[in-house]
Amino acid sequence: MHDFTAACRTALDETSWIEYVPGWLPGDAALLAALLTGAGWEQRERWMVNRMVTEPRLTAEYSDLAAAPDDRLRAADAALSAHYGVPYDGLWINYYRDHRDSTGWHGDWPTCKRAECVVPVLTSAPPDASSSSPATAAAAAC
Repeated sequence: MHDFTAACRTALDETSWIEYVPGWLPGDAALLAALLTGAGWEQRERWMVNRMVTEPRLTAEYSDLAAAPDDRLRAADAALSAHYGVPYDGLWINYYRDHRDSTGWHGDWPTCKRAECVVPVLTSAPPDASSSSPATAAAAAC
């Protein structure tokens, strides 16, 4: 179901990389449709630089994967954990409703407490050719 044979890895530096795997999440449109109605979406606020701002995206967070609203999320977690050798135990979902509610590329405050952090990012849409993100560049190189 979750096939990594088409994976293409692009190094960003000595310790960072992007792995593009087209078709890895079969049925992504159906999963997205289920999440749109079943996830606990909320719009959050956060400190950015020196002020509180409202995040443009919607977010659903499950600190315990058993509470995630769809079995396909747990199956994806198991496949990612097995492939990368990292036991994932939580899930954070962002919903970008249109091109006006995305965020620019940024560095988050370091929150990983492990010796090595591997953060899978799944998308239900093909890379946006107009984007200049590292992910778009990695996908184009594959």
